[in-house]
Amino acid sequence: SALRLDIYAFLCHRLSYLRRPTTIPWEALRGQFGSTLGKDKNGRARFKQEFERNLREVLLLYRQANVESTRSGLVLRPSPTSVPARRHRALPSS
Repeated sequence: SALRLDIYAFLCHRLSYLRRPTTIPWEALRGQFGSTLGKDKNGRARFKQEFERNLREVLLLYRQANVESTRSGLVLRPSPTSVPARRHRALPSS
């Protein structure tokens, strides 16, 4: 799904440079992921449920991601990247 791809890309980017635990509030996540769910209490709760359901699917593939869903938001902790970094080869000198 598009949301799963967005969550995966978000985690890959954020976790690649994270140095300390960071909490992203649910309201900020809802704004960032462009949810069309209403701004009322029910809409916010449905966004959180949908996001958590899709996050569980993403974490099946990105097992190294150290994230936790809490009442206040998504807690991100420093984690290895999902794809190992490639070493750059030196260009031959002429």
